[in-house]
Amino acid sequence: MPKTLRPPTPTSRRRERAQYVGGMPDDIAARMNPKDWEEDWRVMSLPGGLELQRALVRDYQHHVARF
Repeated sequence: MPKTLRPPTPTSRRRERAQYVGGMPDDIAARMNPKDWEEDWRVMSLPGGLELQRALVRDYQHHVARF
């Protein structure tokens, strides 16, 4: 797996947007600021960002137990 994210492509931008607005009514999704998911991409692209996210996903079972 890559250590850093590649620059965003039109396809990756659509996927990132879908994480934010998927399943929302179109009128609400249209009001969401694209800067929100662009900032996520920027932060995830920082050194260590992917490793941190992978660690969180691997540890989800412990997060669920807290609820």
